Amino acid sequence: MDALAALLFGAMLVWIFLQVRAKSRRYRALAQNGIQADAIVVGLFRRRLPKTGHRYFVEYQFRTDAGETIVRKSPISAGEFQNIEPGDSMAVVYDPQSPGFSRPRKFLVDRRYLGRG
Repeated sequence: MDALAALLFGAMLVWIFLQVRAKSRRYRALAQNGIQADAIVVGLFRRRLPKTGHRYFVEYQFRTDAGETIVRKSPISAGEFQNIEPGDSMAVVYDPQSPGFSRPRKFLVDRRYLGRG
């Protein structure tokens, strides 16, 4: 049974690694091929997590170059959560092939997918 448990644990670690790598690739592609847009903050949310504190989110709305209005949520830092309010503007980057996939520009900069420029 110990061998089976070790095998399952190893498989779980591989799966987690592959998920993280896929997300990283998607963010890199967004940074390289995405289109920047001005968004308006429409809401702020805090989710309480057991044992680890809180996770913070911003909900924002932007218009694509094609004129489509998109509303999305994204994780943000506690500091950002404290420093923005509904109605504030923020830069976002969206995927022109799938405009529903977007992130605040600062998210991509902070995680080093985009340069600060």
